[in-house]
Amino acid sequence: MFPLDAFEVTSYGNVMTCAAFLYGMSVEELTPAELDHVDSNFPLVIAIRAVKPFETTKPYVVSGFSRPTESCVASGFSRTSESLSRTFRAAILAYHRVAELTPDSHSLCTPPAVFRDHMAHLRDNFSPIGLEDLVLAAAAGRIPEAAVAITLDDGYLDALTVASPILTDLGVPATFFINSDRLNAEHERWWDILERIFLSEPALPPVLDVTVGGQDLRMPTATAAERSDALTRLNRTAWPLDANARRQLLGDVKAWSGADRSPRATHRVVTGDEVRALASRPGHAVGSHTMHHLALTAQPMDTKRREVFEDKAALERLLQQRVRLFSYPYGDVDAETLTVVNSAGFLAAVTVEAGLVSAGTNRLLLPRYEITTADRGRFPLRLREIFS
Repeated sequence: MFPLDAFEVTSYGNVMTCAAFLYGMSVEELTPAELDHVDSNFPLVIAIRAVKPFETTKPYVVSGFSRPTESCVASGFSRTSESLSRTFRAAILAYHRVAELTPDSHSLCTPPAVFRDHMAHLRDNFSPIGLEDLVLAAAAGRIPEAAVAITLDDGYLDALTVASPILTDLGVPATFFINSDRLNAEHERWWDILERIFLSEPALPPVLDVTVGGQDLRMPTATAAERSDALTRLNRTAWPLDANARRQLLGDVKAWSGADRSPRATHRVVTGDEVRALASRPGHAVGSHTMHHLALTAQPMDTKRREVFEDKAALERLLQQRVRLFSYPYGDVDAETLTVVNSAGFLAAVTVEAGLVSAGTNRLLLPRYEITTADRGRFPLRLREIFS
């Protein structure tokens, strides 16, 4: 006999697959992206799985970090055979920076003390799990109760110097998503360069004239409000550009401003040696984030493939190990991008679409909850909201 909570019901299908079935089309006539998309309003197949309960007295072990059963029971998350027989869902949290900086116009920063509090709360009250372990557990229908995976995007230096020591000290595994462009040189992200120019430079020319893709842009920059508006407009302009066009835009803006071009230690991203150092630490995994952090949906197919395949290959050469995890820059994904990521051979890929991970979640469209400055004083509440 199976208890009621041992059953899991999952639907598969969407409008296109239902129409294809009705018209007698074969599965080979649809792309992987068309097949993988799930719309619960148009199910084509409904699967029911029963998981037989099993006995265990051992603590759950993930990524080399043992989770004592006693602490889980004390926090209300028991590792009994009853809990392991049930179907649970997990959360993936997305961080970017572990630093306290002003300005922080994109709300990317979590102060180090706050990050430590977050990780300690997870260690004491939840089940921290490596992202790859979570994907494999989901595939086996064995997601641990209250499982939470930590990710950090964009490869800022503070991931190595600040976040990593905290994670290691508290025994919390994490995945770091890295761009492989210019790993041999210290540099800053394009959005940090623009923020530096428009929000931190003491003086700028009163008007910016710049040409992007044959379009002339003219923006007043005399006042603080005008600079803020210009920054917002340039961020929107730079977002869909390819690497060469974006590099040209940044060069033109820096030349116009006369701004210091040297990368700041507080804002630069990691070098190749620093990526290797990250990957060598216990509980740490390195994932791919494309070469140049481009918005992939705005790029032609050949650029999509180059950004995804070459970044994966570069990181694998650097680390001498397989890179199995991918993060879509800006969480930006469409059917073509999904097909490319699938063909590159990744085990899993993450978005920034909010949601919990279950056994039926598409492994190439894993949802994440972004942790921002708004969560500084309400992290326990945020997690309760996520799992409610």
